[in-house]
Amino acid sequence: MAAVKEFRSWPRLNRWLLLTLPLVAASVLGQIPEGGSFGSAVGVLVVDGARRPLAYTLTAQGTVVALEPIVAQLGGQLTVGPLQLSHSLDLYGERVILGPDSAVITLGERIVPLSRQPLAGIDGLLEVPLDFLEKTYGAFLGYDFRWSAASGTLTVERARRRLLAVELDMVQIAATTTLVLQFSERPRYRVAEAADTMDIVVLGDTLELAGRMPRADSLVQGVEVTQDRVRVRLAPGVEATEPYLLSRGSRTQLVIDLTRRQATAPRRALDFAGRDFSGFKIVLDPGHGGAESGAVGRRGSLEKDLTLELATALKRRLEASMPVRVILTRDADGSLDHDTRTAIANQNRADLFISLHLNSEPGGDGAQGAETYFLDQRPSDPRAAMSAEFENRGRSARDAENGDLELMLWDLAQSRHLAGSQRLANLVQEQLNLTLGLKNRGVKQAPFRVLIGATMPAILVELGFVSNDGEEARLLDPAYRLALVDALVEAVVRYRSSTADAEVGSVTRAPQGQRP
Repeated sequence: MAAVKEFRSWPRLNRWLLLTLPLVAASVLGQIPEGGSFGSAVGVLVVDGARRPLAYTLTAQGTVVALEPIVAQLGGQLTVGPLQLSHSLDLYGERVILGPDSAVITLGERIVPLSRQPLAGIDGLLEVPLDFLEKTYGAFLGYDFRWSAASGTLTVERARRRLLAVELDMVQIAATTTLVLQFSERPRYRVAEAADTMDIVVLGDTLELAGRMPRADSLVQGVEVTQDRVRVRLAPGVEATEPYLLSRGSRTQLVIDLTRRQATAPRRALDFAGRDFSGFKIVLDPGHGGAESGAVGRRGSLEKDLTLELATALKRRLEASMPVRVILTRDADGSLDHDTRTAIANQNRADLFISLHLNSEPGGDGAQGAETYFLDQRPSDPRAAMSAEFENRGRSARDAENGDLELMLWDLAQSRHLAGSQRLANLVQEQLNLTLGLKNRGVKQAPFRVLIGATMPAILVELGFVSNDGEEARLLDPAYRLALVDALVEAVVRYRSSTADAEVGSVTRAPQGQRP
């Protein structure tokens, strides 16, 4: 500690040179590997004029700072998971999950990339990049962060409280009502849902209604604007999609689509009494995204768009059907590599990983129906090999170079989840065939890159062929997509019920010679 105090007494320029020049030299000479670090020190955290110690580390990808003292000053609750592999930060109703081995965080139900992965720093305390603070405390609570590399000082200031003008517009087309909230500046907000209401709660700002209030219609009973929220009162039986932001010049629009819940066949009631299944987590992966559109139908439908719609609806249906938390690997049209998708599932300690895709066959309308896959380095048939080759496009050079060895290692690692993956795949395929009368193309095995690395039962579902005119038309029908979603929900509910019974049995009926 004496050495640290002596170091802090040096002139600022000397300290900056000592920490940064070796880093620059090592970077030029190629001696710092990607993700490497150099130069840990104790700087200063300044909040409301008060100064406190703050550990930080210089890395080749930028500065990382200790998270714990920042949480202590700005609020929130930081929980360290087993082996310090996963951390949870609760920010006044919003949960952030992060870890030292992943450059993405789960923020509420959204997946947010960081400039670099957090780092286990001094005394094992987690250190985070500065954009983590901006995307959490900044986005939710309006804090501004200024980092001075020369003095090793992080200054935190609460942003000014803005007066946001909001204009409302609502239009009903066919069976869907679209509500558009246009803000004068990009809002910081969260969504709070209750029975027949949806609140868009702004954080750290004040709302002011501009223009007229839209009239109620058959789906929306009314809209109210107060200083801190927009409340949408829904007609009975109406559900809202997850709001999404659109930029229109200097203004930002928040768009919400509302539809009536589709009637579904009654499901077998599950007895969750006396059991705590609330920790059960599922990660849903909408295939493709960004520049990688996936399969393209003759009518112009894109796989990346349809899989996102299906995954979003499936998330809502699953959470309404059973005690479960569902996380999407992406909730917008953005690029995400294969490794990151399974890393998100591992980081969130998911119990299931389901990747949703749509199929395509060159040359015509012959192929139709659904296929469900689990991981194996040996494709079950030539068609399975072709599907895996198509879905694995976009692999990096490193993937291509090390792919066979890595696949073999992960195939061995996945073997402990083989029974679970196969059982889930069979249930999904059976339910799709039974509910929708789809052609049974069977459960198959293939080396899908997106399944490699998953440390839980994992499957990939091809929900139809967009290359088939008739099937593409059905996939573009919201009612048909909802039927697909309900079939998947039923399969997951059946899977969870069977594993829950097994878990209870493993506790109450220990094998002879073993302790319960």
